Amino acid sequence: MKIFLNTRLRTHIATILALCIALSSACFAQTKPVEKSKGKKNNTEAAWKLQAQSVSEEVGLSKDQSAKVTDAYLAAQRSHKQALKELPEEKDKNKSRTATQTVIDKDRAKFVASLKGVMTDDLIAKILPALGSFNAKWDGFVAALQDLKLEKAPMKSAMKLVIKYVTDSEAANSEMMKTSNRKANSKPFKATLDTGLASLLSAEQMKTWKETTASSLGKDKAKSTTTDKSEKADKSGKSKKK
Repeated sequence: MKIFLNTRLRTHIATILALCIALSSACFAQTKPVEKSKGKKNNTEAAWKLQAQSVSEEVGLSKDQSAKVTDAYLAAQRSHKQALKELPEEKDKNKSRTATQTVIDKDRAKFVASLKGVMTDDLIAKILPALGSFNAKWDGFVAALQDLKLEKAPMKSAMKLVIKYVTDSEAANSEMMKTSNRKANSKPFKATLDTGLASLLSAEQMKTWKETTASSLGKDKAKSTTTDKSEKADKSGKSKKK
């Protein structure tokens, strides 16, 4: 009888241990993607924070103003990303660009409203070209610089160059959108940015930077090539008709 009880007890213990292992594996499998997603979100917000702080410093805001701008900018970026996610899928590129630009315009107006009372209209006008652009490439560029673990001085100089990239490319986009509902090719602006960074980064860092940020240029080039082909095809078709 005693042997039977011991055997039965060992069987129960083994069953309980097996269940615990199975539950632990399931919990780990469920939580792992969440941790990865959280890390990505934290990296993006760290980039947004550096953007706001760098622009605030460049235009000469006080520490108090800079802190308030940073808070307002983080809130605006979170709201903007959510608004973009909620946009219905649109196959027509022109309609898609128009819908995206509408979201940007609305979020820029909200961002400006949140800064009223924090600083003068003149200061708002100075930070808006960069912080009000909601330029998606800017996030990737800043994150790439952060991954290089630069010292404070070269990072400050690098951020000035990236801010110039954003403001210059956005000014070109604004002009282009007025006439053709297309964004300007950012490749020349990226080339200027790379040239400036080459004087700040080591050869190895520059290689990493170019590899990390090359994908966005590839997309621009592909879009430009597709557009050019479409335009040529249209002209060719019209010529044949004539």
